[in-house]
Amino acid sequence: MSDINETQVIIAGKVLTLTGYETAEYTQKVANYINKKLDECKATASFRSQNKETQMLLVALNIADDYMKIHERNAEVESLIKDKDKEIYNLKHDIVTTQSRLDKADEQVRTLQDKMAESSKKLIQLDAKLRSKEKEAKSESKNADEKKAEKSSSKRSASAAVSEDEKSASSVKASEEKKNETVAKPAEDKKTEAAVKPAEDKKPETSAKPAEEDKSGSDEGSSDSKPTHFVYKQESLFKYDAPKPVTEPRLVKDGDRKPDNRGPVPFPFNKK
Repeated sequence: MSDINETQVIIAGKVLTLTGYETAEYTQKVANYINKKLDECKATASFRSQNKETQMLLVALNIADDYMKIHERNAEVESLIKDKDKEIYNLKHDIVTTQSRLDKADEQVRTLQDKMAESSKKLIQLDAKLRSKEKEAKSESKNADEKKAEKSSSKRSASAAVSEDEKSASSVKASEEKKNETVAKPAEDKKTEAAVKPAEDKKPETSAKPAEEDKSGSDEGSSDSKPTHFVYKQESLFKYDAPKPVTEPRLVKDGDRKPDNRGPVPFPFNKK
C-alpha cells in the first residue's frame, strides 16, 4: 500500500493539515475548489447576511449541486459511450460479416478465374483445331481446283485434237472436192461445145426457113389456119446462173429486127 501523505491547506483563512493516500497536489486542488465556492457564495448579499454555520451549509449545498450535475453529465456521457460502444460493436460485426462475404467473394472470383483460364485454354485449343481444319479445307479446295483444272485442260486438249482432226478432215474433203471439180469441168466444157456445135450447124437452116414460113403463113392466112408459135431457147455455156427458159413468144416488128449470129427470129403472125 502507498504511504499516507500529510498536506497543509488554507480553507476560509484557516490552516489545516490533511492526511490521506492522495497526493499533495490533488489535496491542494480540492482546497482551492472549496475556496472558489466560498468566494462565489460571498459575492451574494443574502449569503453574507447569514451566520457562519448557514454559510458553511450553503457552500456544502453548492458543492453537492456541482457534484450531482457532474455525476448526471457523467451518466449521460456513459450512456452515450455505451450507445457508441454498441454501434461500434454492430459496426465491427458488420465488418466481420462483410469481411467473411468478401472472403467468399474472393473464393468465388478465384474459382471463376480458374474456370476462365480453363475456358481460355479450351478456346485456344478450339481455335487451333479450327485453323487446322480451315487449312485442310483450303488444301482440299486447292487440290479439287487443280483436279478440275487438269480435267478442263485434258478436255481442252481432247477438243483441240478433235478440232484438228476435223480441220484435217475438212481440208481433205475440200481437196477432194477441188479434184472432183477439176475432173468435172472438162466434161462440162465438152458438153457445152457439143451443144454449141449443133446450133452452129443449124444456122443456115434457120436463115432459109423464114421465107418458106412466110409463104406458108400467107397461104395459111388465106385458108384461115392458125399460126404456129416458135420459141428459141439458148443453152448457157455456164454451169451456174443459167437463164430461165422462155415460155412466151417475143413480139418484134419487121423494122426492129436485128440480125443475130444465131439467125433471124421467126415472126409467126400474118402480115396485113
